[in-house]
Amino acid sequence: MRLFRRPTSRAAAAVAYGRARLPPGRTPWREAPFCVVDLELSGLDARVDEMLSYGAVPVESGRVLAGAAVYGLVRPRRPVTEPSVIVHGIRTIDLAEAPPIEEAILLLLEAMAGKVLVAHVAGVERSFLNAALRPIGLRLRGPVIDTETLGRLWWRGRGASDVPRFLSLGT
Repeated sequence: MRLFRRPTSRAAAAVAYGRARLPPGRTPWREAPFCVVDLELSGLDARVDEMLSYGAVPVESGRVLAGAAVYGLVRPRRPVTEPSVIVHGIRTIDLAEAPPIEEAILLLLEAMAGKVLVAHVAGVERSFLNAALRPIGLRLRGPVIDTETLGRLWWRGRGASDVPRFLSLGT
């Protein structure tokens, strides 16, 4: 897992992401490259809350490439609140030496380039990723597969009538 590697320049990362070819529609899943993304956040509203950390794991040919995973911390503009620390255990002091979002997003951008994104409750991850990409003139490209939605479909497909209102990762 790569921690705090210096990213390429902002311009180079943006160009590489924008030019990376996404798999065409109807590509069999074992042939499509994926990037599973998980963000830790200070809250759920991308207009006021901030990304505190990210993890991205590539999946190619149906295989997880754990050695190519990236993880990083992000220095927030404001102190992390106590309710946020209770959820993920990341304190303001833990983030003091982390890069700001403008730099941290570049490594994540490199990891996502040319891959179909996978995230749990993808709408939340999408809103924070788009907020981080906006200052460099980018938006997320391609589809985002939501594992919470897939879990619901799987649950219902098994004939369950008691599907929880929200499926946590643990569920």
